[in-house]
Amino acid sequence: MFTNIELIAIVGLLTGLIGMGFGMFFSSLALNIGYRFKKLLLGLIGGVMLSVVSFDLIPEAIEESSIYFTVIGLFLGLIVSNILDKALEKKITITLEDGNEKSFKAAVMMAIGIGIHNIPGGIALGSLFHISYREGISLALVLIFHGIPEAIAVGIYLKESHSHLKNYLWILLLTSLTMGIGALLGAIAGNVSSFIISISLSFAGSMILYILFRETIPEAIELMENRYSTSSIITGVILGILIISMLH
Repeated sequence: MFTNIELIAIVGLLTGLIGMGFGMFFSSLALNIGYRFKKLLLGLIGGVMLSVVSFDLIPEAIEESSIYFTVIGLFLGLIVSNILDKALEKKITITLEDGNEKSFKAAVMMAIGIGIHNIPGGIALGSLFHISYREGISLALVLIFHGIPEAIAVGIYLKESHSHLKNYLWILLLTSLTMGIGALLGAIAGNVSSFIISISLSFAGSMILYILFRETIPEAIELMENRYSTSSIITGVILGILIISMLH
């Protein structure tokens, strides 16, 4: 039995940090590759994330509660995404002295979606660790690999915006902290309302979809020949399906 609640919360935090950290590290390697290839990579990652949201997050949200609560969560995520989009558009120049404000906005919105998505993931982790150490470790590894593609996309956007190191660290810390908080809640409560988990998953999925269709996919298509951009996105979707099948 793994009953130390504080340690479970720390494991949740570390799970988020490792997944996001690896993803951001891999994204830093994109600094030395060509601009067009970087967009090809962004299209590929966009396809992976589209696959994860469509074939993992949303089906899991439906399974946790019902299609009705899932749809409510999706619409709430869409509304909040639009509000954040407008708010960040007005205030983004305060954050950056130069660079691509559009990319920084995309990074922030995607990070918020990831952070919200990490809460139910952390809850599941905390609940499972409370029952079995071995199964908890297995889920932690799944969550780490699950978070890497998302973190790569955030990292690429931060690179393009010429963002300060402190922005990397804040995003890394806050998205990981939500995983730790979720793990703490899961360890304390054991089981959290399936309604809350369903709304959280669909809400986060909607925010990620918003930024994919608002920024990621259009940007990949705009800067490359159509056949290459389309192929990279579809390849990402296929890769995402393979990743989901291997991790479940």
